[in-house]
Amino acid sequence: MSYHTRSGMNLRPSPLVGDDTLDEFDLRMYKAIGETCQRMTGYPTVSVYEYFTFDYNPERLDVGSWLEWCYDQMGVQGFEMELWNFPYICGVPYRPFKELKNLPDEKREEEALLQLQWNDRELAGEGFINWTPFEHPQLGPVEIGGWEPKFCGQNPPEKLLHQEVHKNCLFTVEHALSLPRLAVGEVRVASVGADLWKVAVQVVNRGYLPTNVTKVAVDMKMTKPVEIRLTGGARVVGGKEKQELGQIAGRGGGGVSFWGAGAPPETEKWAEWVVQAPAGAAAIVTVTHARGGTASREIILGG
Repeated sequence: MSYHTRSGMNLRPSPLVGDDTLDEFDLRMYKAIGETCQRMTGYPTVSVYEYFTFDYNPERLDVGSWLEWCYDQMGVQGFEMELWNFPYICGVPYRPFKELKNLPDEKREEEALLQLQWNDRELAGEGFINWTPFEHPQLGPVEIGGWEPKFCGQNPPEKLLHQEVHKNCLFTVEHALSLPRLAVGEVRVASVGADLWKVAVQVVNRGYLPTNVTKVAVDMKMTKPVEIRLTGGARVVGGKEKQELGQIAGRGGGGVSFWGAGAPPETEKWAEWVVQAPAGAAAIVTVTHARGGTASREIILGG
């Protein structure tokens, strides 16, 4: 999350291309979490390119941004939160730049009056400084005045600051809670001979996003597979002590389901070993992933 002011919206990729070029799964996750943002903050989540760009010119691209670094280079689901939209608070609707560019002067004046009325009603006129003549040493006679830029136009007035920050803080926590979260699920232990045990362990992603977070992270090789290791008082005689399980889908999908499109995502994978140890010995299974965290459990063989 990157916080800016102003415009009262949540920005997502891409700054350079339209939604039709983004990975389908990544776009769906951005939109789903963006809907949560709008429900909690009132801010719409918009594509920078779709909302702000007038005309796409491949010969003269816009400058790079933090959003591109997060998504296109690191495969991270980043948002740029633009706090506070003064015109919207005053009753002016959200408008893409393309529409704003062609707004007639009569409509601009009508909406400017809405802002002045809100300032008089809510701030006792303190957000606007009346124009005053001033003799400038280089420019000569000028006028100084207009909207107070920092604590009305760009940022919330002091009395509204807490509520603006609070709702955005709650969404930031909600966004964090959507991340992948690995856990050790069901464990099965069966005797297959004298001091021999077959151990099967279920690894579960209890988060909303897959362990890779974005599809582009896999394409760019920016994330490694989920790893599981069996250690402790048992000797592995069948299977590898450390195994790679690939990526694991979250509740929001992202994996390939046996049942095809529209089926519940497969949020679990299994690992198996044959180990040698006396009954009552303890083994430790540890599962880890850079984006999904680490979880472990002690297993008592024959217990």
